[in-house]
Amino acid sequence: MRWPEGLRILWNLLDGQFGGWIFCLVGILAAVIFHLRDKKAHLWPALAAIALWQACEYAGNHVQSYGIEMLALLIGFFTIGYAAAWLVLDLVLALKNRKKERK
Repeated sequence: MRWPEGLRILWNLLDGQFGGWIFCLVGILAAVIFHLRDKKAHLWPALAAIALWQACEYAGNHVQSYGIEMLALLIGFFTIGYAAAWLVLDLVLALKNRKKERK
């Protein structure tokens, strides 16, 4: 199976280039910190992060500037981690609330 050409930021993250996992971990930590402050499950921060990641994918593929490409790459790594962590934390919180409602 060949990875699509349009998702270069995700491909670079999975390939391990440019220290992407460091920025992804920073995004995960930010999501955990922000999610622990608010105990309600909201989907909009994850959707906003996914939209920003797609904007970074577009900028990285279509802008001919090394600085903007690198900035889009780093922001894209951060937003992938942020969105993934937020979705997981929302799922855990929803399961906890569901368990409390059953009792």
